[in-house]
Amino acid sequence: MDHAHEVTASSALRRHVHMALYQLALELGELVIEEAVRRLDMKPADVDRATVELVEEHLLVRRADGTLAPCSPETAEAHMVGHLQEEIQRRRARIAQINEDMSEFEAVYRAAVRRRKPTESVQVLTSVPAIRSELTKLSDLCETEFVAAHPVLPPQETLEEGFVRHREMLARGVDSRTLYPHAVLAHQYMQHHLSGMVGEGAQVRTTSHVPDRVLIYDRKCAVISRSATDEGGGGAMIVRDASLVGFLHRSWESVWITALPFAAAPDGMGYGEAKHEVRRAIVELLDTGAKDEVVARRLGMSVRACRRHIADIMAELGAESRFQAGSFARRAGWLNTG
Repeated sequence: MDHAHEVTASSALRRHVHMALYQLALELGELVIEEAVRRLDMKPADVDRATVELVEEHLLVRRADGTLAPCSPETAEAHMVGHLQEEIQRRRARIAQINEDMSEFEAVYRAAVRRRKPTESVQVLTSVPAIRSELTKLSDLCETEFVAAHPVLPPQETLEEGFVRHREMLARGVDSRTLYPHAVLAHQYMQHHLSGMVGEGAQVRTTSHVPDRVLIYDRKCAVISRSATDEGGGGAMIVRDASLVGFLHRSWESVWITALPFAAAPDGMGYGEAKHEVRRAIVELLDTGAKDEVVARRLGMSVRACRRHIADIMAELGAESRFQAGSFARRAGWLNTG
């Protein structure tokens, strides 16, 4: 029996003991420990422990003379829920106070961000909470345009966080455009997420290869990922230098122009209209002699998925090797750009 089953069985046994003691107390009008031990054939220690728990649950109440009397479940519930409701009210009041206090600081913070000096053009963030906090602030301050590129499949948690920020920006009239590699379309939850984004008014396109992650706000501020091999290791950089942000935006636009608009697959799975582009990108790399791992990394997919694609392509072309597949595909016109 695994731990979860052991916990469930123990809980069921505990509740059975509670019920037996409660029924006996109702029958006798009070609970006498010695009588419970005798009539229920239980160990005194078990009865003592269960009695304490029933008192804590307000199903038993101790009278002035020290005897234990049963209470109605309705009364017990009122006692227990009442305390919880009071705690909830206290926490809500605390949250309201925090929101009120922070709103005053937020106004000062936003004013300072807008006055930020050129010497503060690069900010390095290494912790995940700090990055999330800064992304939320940048999204709140974004006024006209947000563009982004993501080179790999994001975790669902990250997508959900980003979707909330996106929806709030779109509601304010911010133009939103995002790039992903074709490979992410093979995942059903990604198809669902992208459909939701488009439904909210965002534009999404996919392309064969997205080099790096970048987020650009109003063409004034960019967030780029830091490599784990960089000094300090990982995290993100917030860039506010006008020349560098402009360069990043122009680079992003050059990829966006040739990317394919996202169209949900009919069954919510598969590459849809991007299928031919995925196959073409694979055979182009095979034609150069690239290894499976290189092809997979370049296209943002797992090695396993990449090998499955390669096997299908080789079978369709009648090729006996990966290099031969690239050569056959070229002769068959798969790589023609016209």
